Amino acid sequence: MCGAWEAIFCSASLQHVNFNDALLTGADFSAAPSTQFAADLSYATLINADLRWVNLSGAALIEVNLTGAKLYETNCDDIQLKDV
Repeated sequence: MCGAWEAIFCSASLQHVNFNDALLTGADFSAAPSTQFAADLSYATLINADLRWVNLSGAALIEVNLTGAKLYETNCDDIQLKDV
């Protein structure tokens, strides 16, 4: 499991990054408006993560914990949701 507590991803290109089983509590992706998670987010923990302006289109979200996550203006088109 990878951990990124309170991480800030500025202008990050995360299109091919695999966050499967990642712990991203409090991570801030809002500074990277072009961030697109086309990769696997299955089993990731995104508690209180700032996902504003993030493109989740096409991401796999299986058993993802989004407790308290900010999803304002988040693109959630064509995502796969299971036990979120």
